Amino acid sequence: MISRNKRFRVINYLDIAPLIDCMLLLLIFFLLTSSFINQDEGFSVNLPSALFPSTLEDSNLTVYVNSNKKIYLNNKEITILKLKTAFLSAKKPVIIKADKDVRLETVTSIMDLARSCKIEKLSIATINEK
Repeated sequence: MISRNKRFRVINYLDIAPLIDCMLLLLIFFLLTSSFINQDEGFSVNLPSALFPSTLEDSNLTVYVNSNKKIYLNNKEITILKLKTAFLSAKKPVIIKADKDVRLETVTSIMDLARSCKIEKLSIATINEK
């Protein structure tokens, strides 16, 4: 026979172990995904936007032009003369990542320099306009 006078104990605390597990998993997820977001190597370049951008494979030569007209080749500041020797020695595809405030004359001079060095694949980096 079951007695009806038994009292049920009410638990007055919240078990936070599952909450800690979920927060730890979220933290690991965000730490892992944040490493894939960074595309540039520390250069502050505002890329122009395009309606139909195309994706390219990673090339070995990336030319950065910031808003102060400073030119960088693979994370090192470089002059136009040294850029020409780098183009002649490498003969690899080139991606130009120029700030949208840079004059067109600067970008076209780099493109002409690459074409004169017989570089066949030349691209300008843009962002997708949404």
